[in-house]
This record gives sequence, structure tokens and C-alpha cells, in this order.
Amino acid sequence: MKLEPPAPLGDGVIVLRRSDERDVPLIANASGDPDTRKWLDDEPLTAERERDLVSRAEERWRSGRAAPFVIADATNDVALGLLNVRFDDE
Repeated sequence: MKLEPPAPLGDGVIVLRRSDERDVPLIANASGDPDTRKWLDDEPLTAERERDLVSRAEERWRSGRAAPFVIADATNDVALGLLNVRFDDE
């Protein structure tokens, strides 16, 4: 059974949606931001990791290891941030 993420969830102000290629520059930039770094376990994105960012997020969803979302403006769909819910054995 293939698990699909839900349609974008929103409240009229923001939506949570799957990432796509247009989000990569924002995500790459944020991965090096000092304030953002406080919350991340992995290193800032390299050019190589940027290329497969969207496919890695899709694989995390399919495998059931995580539910990665982009937080986007509900009016213009511009990415504002990220939310990554991780699942473990507990």
C-alpha cells in the first residue's frame, strides 16, 4: 500500500504541503542560517544534497520515517518555513 501525504492543510493564512523544486533555494538557504542551525541535527545542504532534496523528502514520507512539510503562505503558496515530523520505534 502506497501512503500518500494529505492534500495541503491550511487555515486560510498558511498551508502545509509537500515540498517541490521551487522550495529548494529557500530550504538550502535556511539550512545554513545560524538560528535555524540550533534546531537541526544534520549539516547545511551541499550542492549535491540540494539536487535530491525533494526525492529524499518523498522517500521519508513513503517509508513512514517522517512527514516533511513546507509551511507556505495560503494566498500565494510561497514557502515560509519547514515542518518535519519524525517517527521512530517509540
